Amino acid sequence: MFRLRRAWGCNRLCSKAVGLSFPDALKHLGIEQGRITPEIKRSIEQRKRKAELVGRFRLWVSRYLAHLGTMINRTDKLMKGIPPGDLERYAPLLHRLPVWKHHSDILLYGTDEEKHKLYKEAQQCRNRILT
Repeated sequence: MFRLRRAWGCNRLCSKAVGLSFPDALKHLGIEQGRITPEIKRSIEQRKRKAELVGRFRLWVSRYLAHLGTMINRTDKLMKGIPPGDLERYAPLLHRLPVWKHHSDILLYGTDEEKHKLYKEAQQCRNRILT
């Protein structure tokens, strides 16, 4: 019953937008006799899965970019107060700074492929740490 109601509502949209009759609207939506065809169902599931993955990726980009900004700002402030004799003590942190800035540049200005490559590298690094 829900599918028919939903199809009826979609039919109204199809009728207004494209000028289809109810049976034609059902065919246009991939619904045969009130049911979604297996091909359409697979397509819907694939789109949902892709949307979920894209959402997770965008969330990671947002969180990682915020983390990088925090680390870059803290390190920049720290560098201003380090006496020249203590530079070796902070060397590991200072060596990471150009890497963080590079990652930040990729996330802000890079292509989707570059961002995805960085994401994969971060996931591999995370997995190495956890195992």
